[in-house]
Amino acid sequence: MNTNTRRALLGAVLAVVPALLVMKNNAVASPAPALLRFHLALSKSEPAANDTLASPKAIKLWFTETVKVAETGVQITGPDKKVVPTAAITIAAVAKSPAVAEIKETLKLGAYTVAWKTMADDGHPTKGTFVFTVGVKKAAQ
Repeated sequence: MNTNTRRALLGAVLAVVPALLVMKNNAVASPAPALLRFHLALSKSEPAANDTLASPKAIKLWFTETVKVAETGVQITGPDKKVVPTAAITIAAVAKSPAVAEIKETLKLGAYTVAWKTMADDGHPTKGTFVFTVGVKKAAQ
């Protein structure tokens, strides 16, 4: 590389680097970093997904972050596609307490779908579903 080419290349680099620094400082955040900060998820439930058990008295949901009680809800749909009545969600003030929805009736045999929604303290919403079955657990073979 001759001297003129090196000078031209160096001049181009010196012109581009400050422009890149200005762009970086003024750039709008891309969606990817926002998604990386999104950590709210269901970590555990009772009954557990795909579990078979006797009629539960409540649905309990544990989340990976503290959630807003007013933004948390549960809807249980039975095998007949009817919504099962539940009490309002409660969450104890103790750290890592589950969101609890008391079930107001004994559930009949069959598969039930739990649809839940919630929002983290930082405003990120999330939702999901899982299924459990009221019935007799088959013995392991």
